[in-house]
Amino acid sequence: MKIGSKIFSLLIFSAIFVILLLSIISASIETDFMSLMNAERARVGKSAVYINSNLNNAAYLHSKDMGDKNYFSHTSLDGRTFVDRIKAAGYISYIGLAENIAYHSGSADASKVFDMWKNSPGHYANMIGDYNEAGLGVYYTGKYTYYTLDLGKRSGFKPPTNSTSPPVNPIINYTNSTNPPISPPVNSTNSTKPPVVPPINNSVSLSLILSVNKTSSNYYQFFKINAKTSSPAYIYYILNGRKGVLCNFCSNCYFYLRLPLNNSTKVDVFAKINSTLINKTLILR
Repeated sequence: MKIGSKIFSLLIFSAIFVILLLSIISASIETDFMSLMNAERARVGKSAVYINSNLNNAAYLHSKDMGDKNYFSHTSLDGRTFVDRIKAAGYISYIGLAENIAYHSGSADASKVFDMWKNSPGHYANMIGDYNEAGLGVYYTGKYTYYTLDLGKRSGFKPPTNSTSPPVNPIINYTNSTNPPISPPVNSTNSTKPPVVPPINNSVSLSLILSVNKTSSNYYQFFKINAKTSSPAYIYYILNGRKGVLCNFCSNCYFYLRLPLNNSTKVDVFAKINSTLINKTLILR
């Protein structure tokens, strides 16, 4: 009886861990996809779209429904259209809506689904269309990955601003190079030794500031993380051992993460200029 209880407990723990891991991976895929889509929108002169938690919920639930019930359509098996699902998720007062869906064998891949939609005129028109908010839902069945992209436009929409509350972790300013001096400084006025010439390197002074804006729904927590540096830098993050590049040379960028309610995760953000590399860790909960 005790052995059975232990096995049952381990199975529950394993299931919870897998659910959390898949949620983190899905959030990372969504972040990567949004970066690709907004980069393409910028390339053609369109403004960025911002993640909306209601659209995200509608998109995820439809991807899950298609995967669990083995169908592929904009119309649910219960007859609901994408407009019905988006309204039911709480996205109202819109003046425009659109939806893309896709699936492929294997695990989730942001670049793959982006290219699939980019190479389809109708889907591409939606991605670069006149919308200001979006939500991407990713669901992996173990054999196939289903995607739903819901796009919306609301009049009077204003891009979300950074939270006025303190960041999750205290802000740390890094003003010195991470390279330690080769030798300690010598006061030449009190020593017969010649002064030490500082080593020459290409390190620079760099500071990194992160701020976090959090919203939530019935199922998820949504985080917008804004990274600012004192000088243009190569900025990236590491989440669950996976690297995501935010920009190759900028001083202000952001990315989104989604977590199930009552869960937490760690993300490390890095900024690099020449030989100077600094980082900051956020615990999101």
